[in-house]
Amino acid sequence: MMKRAPTRRPQPSEEGYVLVAVICLVAMLTIALAVALPKVSKEIQRDRELETMHRGLQYARGVKLYYKKFGAYPPSVDALVKTNNIRFLRKKYTDPTTARKTGSR
Repeated sequence: MMKRAPTRRPQPSEEGYVLVAVICLVAMLTIALAVALPKVSKEIQRDRELETMHRGLQYARGVKLYYKKFGAYPPSVDALVKTNNIRFLRKKYTDPTTARKTGSR
């Protein structure tokens, strides 16, 4: 029968260092997230605003093409999507800031 080698027990003065290191790492991570969070939220808002601009340009283009074709403005957004099997707009876009369909109330 083989004897096991005795395991070394840490001295009482060494026991809390790992816990202190983990607490420090968690604190640094929390501070880094607190700094990065406002930047990320502003970037998301900026992306939504850009997407709103793009969709607005698509609607303006659709109204312009509808006016050129029929000499009148479209009565609704549905007329831009499909009138006499002609599409002036691919689809009714949702508003990126409110997540509602355009033209719905």
